[in-house]
Amino acid sequence: MTIYEQLIAACAPFTGQLLTATEIKRIVNEQYGTLESSIIPSDYCYNRINKGTSSQKPIFEYVDNGYYRYLGLDYKFSGPLYQKPKHQEMEQIGEWRDGILTLFSTAKK
Repeated sequence: MTIYEQLIAACAPFTGQLLTATEIKRIVNEQYGTLESSIIPSDYCYNRINKGTSSQKPIFEYVDNGYYRYLGLDYKFSGPLYQKPKHQEMEQIGEWRDGILTLFSTAKK
């Protein structure tokens, strides 16, 4: 089972709830024994993407530093998609509308 699949299964009971990164890691670790250092919730956000992430498989909404809301698969998310490369300003690189993502042509990968 991939970490992504573990996150979906472990967080499903918390749909719509605000969770800290620490809570998410603990929940997955307790259920699957996955090392907490291997679990990176920010890799799976509708509204934030880490530079270098190969594909976007969102299940969380980034709320604030270390805080995430579990929304689940195929959520009809609407809002901006941001990227913040290290030591650079945050920039909007796309936008979600009812679960459909449009990346701007100026988005850097």
